[in-house]
Amino acid sequence: MNDDATRVHESVDDTQTRMGRIAAAVRSVTPETHQGFAKVKVVRVDPWSVGRIAFVISIGIGIAMMIATVVLWWVLGAIGVWDDINRSVQTILNNGSTFSVTDYLSTFRVIGFMLVVSLVEVVVVTTGATLGAYLYNLAAETVGGINLTLAGEVPGPEDD
Repeated sequence: MNDDATRVHESVDDTQTRMGRIAAAVRSVTPETHQGFAKVKVVRVDPWSVGRIAFVISIGIGIAMMIATVVLWWVLGAIGVWDDINRSVQTILNNGSTFSVTDYLSTFRVIGFMLVVSLVEVVVVTTGATLGAYLYNLAAETVGGINLTLAGEVPGPEDD
């Protein structure tokens, strides 16, 4: 029995010694904090992912264009631009007719036009980005892709 206890004690001491050597090796290899660099080559882009991201971004751009159009239209009306245009056209025509620019360019017509423009923008941007991903994949097969160097701080053992 004493012999078994000695073997277990020696095995535990041997394991602790090995673990101590491994920990020392890890500490010597891992610095506290250092600037790390990773070289990456982008050889393929998933067209489906690019299409989805482009769709979401183009929807956001379309909404922003609609809001900007409405705000701009209301601001131009509030500062009297449409009245000035009406007076200028009546002065130029000089025939006593009642011209109103808002009869031709009403708020709803402008919003409808911008809605059509936004829908076309969504289709064009989404299609263009997806086709661009396919073309990138074809070009990357030929020339090997794009090399990137990424930099960042690598955390040390204390940062975990």
